[in-house]
Amino acid sequence: EDVLVGTLNGELLRLHQGKAADTLRLRQVRIDSINLSGDRALVVTDAGDIAIWNLKNGTLYGRFSAAAAIAAWASADSVRVVTDTRAELRRVPSTARPERIVVEAGVSTVTISPNGRVVGVALGNGVALLLDAASGAILHRFVGASDVVTKDVTFSPDSTLVHIATAGADERLYRVADGALINSSIASSARRSAWFPRAGLVLAPYSPWLLRWGAKGEVERLSGLGGLGEMEIDAFGRGAGFDTDDRLVLIRDGVLPELRTFDKYPQVAAATPFGEGAIVAVGTDIHHVDSEGAVGWMARAGGEVVDLAADSAAGLVVAGDRSGSVEIWVVGERAPLARIAAHSARVGGVAISPDGKWVVSGGWDSEVRFFSTESLHTPPVALQAAVEAAWGRTLEEVLAQGTLGD
Repeated sequence: EDVLVGTLNGELLRLHQGKAADTLRLRQVRIDSINLSGDRALVVTDAGDIAIWNLKNGTLYGRFSAAAAIAAWASADSVRVVTDTRAELRRVPSTARPERIVVEAGVSTVTISPNGRVVGVALGNGVALLLDAASGAILHRFVGASDVVTKDVTFSPDSTLVHIATAGADERLYRVADGALINSSIASSARRSAWFPRAGLVLAPYSPWLLRWGAKGEVERLSGLGGLGEMEIDAFGRGAGFDTDDRLVLIRDGVLPELRTFDKYPQVAAATPFGEGAIVAVGTDIHHVDSEGAVGWMARAGGEVVDLAADSAAGLVVAGDRSGSVEIWVVGERAPLARIAAHSARVGGVAISPDGKWVVSGGWDSEVRFFSTESLHTPPVALQAAVEAAWGRTLEEVLAQGTLGD
């Protein structure tokens, strides 16, 4: 009953009874063709890019460059691509959660709700998105009072509320279930926020002090506490960050948050809680620091780390770097489990799910990526067998025929 329309400026519109129901923006390109398979639309642009749009929830399953002149569905999980010189078969994602979502602006940070059901995405154009973690569908789109950078998205411990922090004097609190605005404040310009089990919602503004958000949107200055440039906490109220002089700070929950600063860790670029201590990044070096500031493990990343996430129960550390790569480490090991070329520009933020089974990253390239950590522990032989079963061909046959593409 719907009509799909591809425009000259790269928009794919779904019209329902003459009105636009969904819009997918593929940047400044022209859409040349649309091919349907159930609830999925295969879109080819004038640049030869291919995008798979999930019509059921309005998100991208994936997008890749193929130099395609013609593309059509070959099966439920593959696409036949014809270029000027060859024909090839491309596998496309068929799972509910897309591997990649293209958003409207560069991503400044990502976060996951404590119950693991919602992903918060802060964008550089003043917008914040809440995505369904299972499908990648956009649940809510929040627009700030101005187009300044959205700096942080913070969920309440029970996952029912979300706070949006911006680089402008515009702080807002929403209800997750229906996206309703609870209250707002123009008294601060927060670069980071954290929701402590006891201390409540604490903001780190562009000032040498901390603020606490009240029940009615009032803002209270917390006396005796210095400013922070970064702060992250876990479900137990243990936190880590760095101060306005880029020194490591360990944080503990209380009626007022307790801050401990370590002068021997200057120039901290990222920090995240890990048990009683923290994982800290200085340049390309990643440290595990205990509660007294002693280093228990150290590794060197492949690029300059700009954000960290960790799961202390599983011993996993996720690092996003300035080149766009995401690395996944096991604490104690000298080499990463995986190094993924996740983004074509700097990583804005990384997060790991509460159960440690998947990772999300956001980049300045306007993409949000999802990765499974479970596959990293699959033995290579078993992984190859699963891939060959899905394709119906052996790896040797694929390489010999040259039909897989890149």
